Order: sequence, then C-alpha cells, then structure tokens
Amino acid sequence: PQIEINTIDARAILPQNINLRQAVKQWGGLAGFIASLYRRDFSKVGHYLQDFVIEPVRKGLIPGFSDVKQAALDAGAIACSISGSGPTLFALTLDPDNATGIANAMQEAFRRVDLRSTTYISKINREGTQVIINETV
Repeated sequence: PQIEINTIDARAILPQNINLRQAVKQWGGLAGFIASLYRRDFSKVGHYLQDFVIEPVRKGLIPGFSDVKQAALDAGAIACSISGSGPTLFALTLDPDNATGIANAMQEAFRRVDLRSTTYISKINREGTQVIINETV
C-alpha cells in the first residue's frame, strides 16, 4: 500500500515481553515452517507460516490489513503477512498461474479502504546468497 511506516515507530509498538503460550506457538510454527521446507512439503507451509507475536500488533498500522490478507487467502494464497516492519505485504502460492489473481484481490481490498498499492510477482530465489562484486578495501 502507498503509505509510510517508520521502522523505529513500528519497533516501538512491539511488546517487550511475550507470554509462554505465544512463544511456544511462534517458535513451534517456525520449526514446522523450516521442517516443511526441508521436506519439500509445501502444502504445510501456510499452516506454519503464521505470526503470533508481531503481526497482531503491526497490522493496526496498515489500513485494511485483515481484509487484504483474507482476500489473498480467499484467492488461493497459502500464506500472507507483513514484510519487515511494513507496509509491504507478501503472499505465497503453490500455483504460479494463480499469482496474478491473488495480487489483484489484494489490490482490490486496498482500494476498498482508499489505498493505492503496487504489486510485484516473483519467484522465490533458489540460489541463496551470492557475491556479485567482490571488492577489496
């Protein structure tokens, strides 16, 4: 969405402490997410890729967030959440042919709260980190 969120402000609203139940859900989900990727069981990625700590707090900074996320899921995304401190959102799909429909659904949901947005469709980088230029100082 075409709004600005200051990273310092987005960090300032995060809780300093979380309860044990939240921690167990969050870190259990992370473990399940990593295991799903390792096993290449992508059908479970969406189940495990949930944020129980940060998203519930930061979603209030993004007008229409809950409706946009639901629109992405209804359009076929397996997961949708906030990227970094926001306002960027991401959605994942197992079906590349569905990506445009998901992006359009998200944009339409933002339009309903009078926000313009830009979408980008890309594949997940399979190469990982690599050195492009190696300069000696």
